Amino acid sequence: MSKIIIEIFCDYVIRWMEQAIRIKPQMKELEMIDVFFQGQEADYFHYLLFVVGKTFFDVIKIGEMVKNGIEYEKIISQDD
Repeated sequence: MSKIIIEIFCDYVIRWMEQAIRIKPQMKELEMIDVFFQGQEADYFHYLLFVVGKTFFDVIKIGEMVKNGIEYEKIISQDD
């Protein structure tokens, strides 16, 4: 499940988690992170690679930081 371009990162995480919790049996955390990475835009994917081995919560925190960095032009979007 990919993030829609106009979708806010936090909204995407919520939508993704709603789908992930429906999977039976439940995914392990490392599997969740791997699947979550696959749906990321280039801007997020690049920076989220640095949190491999961290918790899913850490991945979400870094994703929010990337979103803020792009928003405040501290990170240059690869879409530009």
